[in-house]
Amino acid sequence: MEEEKEVIEVDTSSDVIDTPTFSQKVKKGAKKHRLILFLSQFSFTLSLILFITLSCTVKGPFGPYNLNGWGLWWIFFLIMPVLPQLLLAIRLRKIQLIPVDWLSVISFLLVGLLTGMWHPYWALLFVGPIFHLVIVPFI
Repeated sequence: MEEEKEVIEVDTSSDVIDTPTFSQKVKKGAKKHRLILFLSQFSFTLSLILFITLSCTVKGPFGPYNLNGWGLWWIFFLIMPVLPQLLLAIRLRKIQLIPVDWLSVISFLLVGLLTGMWHPYWALLFVGPIFHLVIVPFI
């Protein structure tokens, strides 16, 4: 009892073998996260545009240190690692992906530079560890 074997013909004229299921998955994933991928590549340019725009247009001394635009708005360079991760957390609807550590550092620096009150606001730096130790395990 000899079994008949099925012969599959493969077109070897092209160098690329395209599996329909794989290409469909890639296209679906790319469409789903197109904004996040774009902003992750665009975050440096966005922070640079914000920095230059705000430092050139918003004049005058700010806070107790009399900071001008250049001295205050450098903080927008910290947006680079935060923006793509924040958008990914929103898109996937997963609260544990929110970059709480970065957001607490940015908040601490902004409040400290604008008000000069560094002492009571250092407690903002504990928000990240509290978030990851207390809130994330229960999600």
